This record gives sequence, structure tokens and C-alpha cells, in this order.
Amino acid sequence: MLYLKLRKMKNRSELTEKVIRISELVMAELPYSFDIDDIFSPSRNKKLVTARSIIAYCLRRQNHSFPQIGKALNRNHATILNLQKHFKKNVDKYKEPYKSALDKIDTILSNDQVNSSLSPAEIAKQIKEQEVKLDIIEARLKVLRAQIASMQQQNEK
Repeated sequence: MLYLKLRKMKNRSELTEKVIRISELVMAELPYSFDIDDIFSPSRNKKLVTARSIIAYCLRRQNHSFPQIGKALNRNHATILNLQKHFKKNVDKYKEPYKSALDKIDTILSNDQVNSSLSPAEIAKQIKEQEVKLDIIEARLKVLRAQIASMQQQNEK
């Protein structure tokens, strides 16, 4: 329910957007299934704690504070601090699926940051360049269609 409320909110914060994005990535990458609302629930299930740890770790790597992460995950900041302490200590002990999931998520998030680092002016410039390229392609296509039509007319004669 909370997840659906977060998705439907019109004025979501940047951190809320990141939590939603990272939660979806964690769900997709971990070898077991769970409901995304469980991430925000009070459950202490080991699999959910691991998923929360990965989410908190990713958010921390993006320079969010422990209180911010705690608020986003419906937890106390001390809980997040404790999650991170145990996660960093045990990250090498985690089985391969967890480590590979974390690597994939880090890669995706770093690509997202690169793409979102463009200013609106740069994005507008890229759009304009793509529109010019599209116009050139459409003009070439028109010429080719005319050539094909003339060739077909010659073949018919």
C-alpha cells in the first residue's frame, strides 16, 4: 500500500524517487521474491533486512544522511547506521547473488546519475540535434522513394 501511495504522489522528493528506483532494482536483482511494501514494513525477515541493507547502502553511497535514509525507509537513523555497519562488515561473506546484484545496481545507478547530470539546456540541445538528424534522414528517405518509383516506372515500360 505504501509503495502504491509513493508511486501516485505528485510532488515526490528526489530521495523518494531514488528509494522507489533502488527498491525496484533490488526486487529485480535479488534471487527471491517479496512485495515492495514489505521494504517499508516493520518486518525483520532476514531477506527483507538484506534488501533494506542494499537499498540503504546504495543511498549512502549517493551521499544521503542516515536520518534521511531512515525516514525514507520508515526506520530510525540508528537502525540504518546499524544496518550499514553490519553490511560493510559482512559484504564479502554474502553469497554471490547478493554481490552480483549489488554490482548491477551500482552500475545502473551510476549510469542514471550520468544521464541525469545534464542541464535542461544541454538536454534541449541534444533534442534539437536529434531533430536535425531526423530531418536529414526523412529527406534522404524521400529521395530514395522517388528513385524507387522512377525505377519501377522504367521497369514497367
